[in-house]
Amino acid sequence: MRFLSVILLLLLVKPVSADYTEAANYARNNRARMFVMFTASWCGPCQRLKQDVLIPLKEVLAKRYVIYHVDIDREPQVAEVYKRIGCFNGSVPTYVLIDNDFQVMGVGQGYKSIGDFVQWHNIVVERHDGK
Repeated sequence: MRFLSVILLLLLVKPVSADYTEAANYARNNRARMFVMFTASWCGPCQRLKQDVLIPLKEVLAKRYVIYHVDIDREPQVAEVYKRIGCFNGSVPTYVLIDNDFQVMGVGQGYKSIGDFVQWHNIVVERHDGK
């Protein structure tokens, strides 16, 4: 069930946010991968991850992914889509890599240092791409 196409589930669960739909459509139309991060304004580890890891890696990530941050309090319907495919259990921060066919590549949770995040990312991508 986890590898059910995210795009297929998006068609089944409505409404999803216009911003998320726009980002997903952009990724699909450009055959781009997505980086989706589940966060909340009250989540300390989420804010630290953004400051310590995602902001420093923003340019690198933006070259490889369409980046979308889901505030679980503002976009519960998007969170629900990912819960249904087993990629999000309600814990924040959670981050999901989605390939250009809208299949889940990998899921990570919790705060990671920049080195640990890069290592996680590289392992997921190498495993997915078969290198």
